This record gives sequence, structure tokens and C-alpha cells, in this order.
Amino acid sequence: MSVKPEKKKKKKKCSDSLRFYLTAFFILLASFSSLGFVFLVPFVIDPGFSTIFAEFNEEPATCVTVDIVSKFGLSNCSTTYPSCREGCTREVYRCSQIFVNYFKDTEGIFKGKNFTNFEDYDNITWDYTYATIFPNIKGCGYPPKLNCTIFNKRYGGNGSIFPCYYSSLQPNVTITELNLEETKETLIYAIVVPWSCFIASVLYLLVTYVGMKKPEPEYEDEQEEDRSKASKEASNYSLRSISKTINHGVSRLRGDPNDKGETEPEEKKDTSPLILDSRVLLGPPSAEQSVLRRNTLPPINPPPASPSEPEQ
Repeated sequence: MSVKPEKKKKKKKCSDSLRFYLTAFFILLASFSSLGFVFLVPFVIDPGFSTIFAEFNEEPATCVTVDIVSKFGLSNCSTTYPSCREGCTREVYRCSQIFVNYFKDTEGIFKGKNFTNFEDYDNITWDYTYATIFPNIKGCGYPPKLNCTIFNKRYGGNGSIFPCYYSSLQPNVTITELNLEETKETLIYAIVVPWSCFIASVLYLLVTYVGMKKPEPEYEDEQEEDRSKASKEASNYSLRSISKTINHGVSRLRGDPNDKGETEPEEKKDTSPLILDSRVLLGPPSAEQSVLRRNTLPPINPPPASPSEPEQ
């Protein structure tokens, strides 16, 4: 009969431990998912939406570098937006702007050619002139995916020809790489994964909290019995201690022997005449107390006789 309650208690203890660890896991998961989402907003989500909303033409145009402007100093670089920047938040003290002309080469005639030695350069009908080239919509990134030194060498030479993608809403903005399918897929993962983890964690915590508010009846009865036993033991202990203290005081008053069989000696009262009771100071003195005071006072010596004055 006593084995079943022990098994139930052990099972209940295991379930409580499992619930505790799962709760801690989901709390950490909710925290890290929210922090991860906040971190992904400026680096993945915002550039992804900006790329989609800019409406870049998926068919590449032919871009030709016509000019490059290099600047030095924080004040000079802050007034212009550089074509390439390693780190989207750090301050830049050296920057370069690469300007290009682009046109649609549907037949691929100028593919792989260099316009430095091209004779019909001025006879081409450009779709847009003096546009700025960027590696992506934000113009920034982090190594090893983006290296501005390699980018400037590859696209910064005058007359360099390369495919580029222009925006239908902002024709003066061109980028060197575009993959809308990959951008959309990355954007979906960056939004769905953190939010799904956060929502699952919150749902688990809500379900667990509701379950903890309604415990099982048997377990609740056991808890009430344990609390009642503990309160009874505490009350019995306090009553025993109080009764023991009272009996000990009565025994001392009666002069009965203690638990060791010894009689406690009575306390000696100090009958020194110099120690006066408080009643002596507060109430009128009795005859005995007045005699005691007179006896305790020091004797009064008569003053010495003054010498007689000489007769005149």
C-alpha cells in the first residue's frame, strides 16, 4: 500500500523537473529569437525589402565606367555616399564614388569588350548617364562577401564594361549583383524562423502556466496534509516549550529539585545599607529606614572655635 504513493511522488517529481527545464529552455529560446530578429532587421530584412521595393530590372544592362571620385576625411565622406563601404555602421575616412553609363545590350555585342579602345564610344545611345554603381542596394557589406579594394579595382577603371542592374524607380542607382529569388528566400527565413520560435515559446509558457494553476486533486490533498502536519508539530512544540518554561519557574519558586536532582540555591539578597530600594526614594520613609539613613550618614564634626578678639 505504501509503494504506490511513493511511485506517484517520484513520477510527480520527474514531471516537475522536466517542466522546469523545458520552461527554462523556452524562455531562453524566446529571448534569443527576439534578439536575433532585432539583429536581422538592419542587416537582412531592411536590405531585402529595399531591393524588392526598388523594382530592379532582372535583365542586366551594360554598364561602362566613366568616372571615379576619391575623397579623404570624415567630413568629405559624410557628404557623399560611397560606392562601396566595408561595414554599414562604421565611420569612413576614405571613400570612392564610381559613375557609369548604361544601356541595354540585348544582342550582347559589347560583352567582354573594354571601352578604353572602343572607337564608337560617343555614338552609343545611353539609357542613363552618370549613374552610381553599388555592390547592393545599401552599398555596404562585410568581408569576405564584400571587399571594397577588389570592388574598386574591378569596377573603378575608366572604360571598364560589365553587366549591371538598374532600378525602375531610381534610374541613377545601379548594382552589380541581383538575385531576387535568393533575396526573397532569405527574407522569409529571417522573418519566419525567429517569429515561429518566439510564438512557440510563448504558447508553451502560457499552457504551462495554466496547467500549474490547476494541480491534480490527489497531489493537492497530499500538500494540504503535509501542511497540516507541519502546523500541528509547530503548535505542539510551542506548547511544550511554554509549559516547560512555566513548570521550571514554578519549581524554582517552590525550591523543588531540577531535572538533575539538584536544588537550585536561592539568590542572595544584598542587604548593604548603601543600596536603597526605589520605594525608599519614592515613598515616605518608615521608622526603620529613617534609622538606617541616620546610621549610614557620616558624623558631623562641630566647627572649630574662632579665636576670641582682644579686648580694647
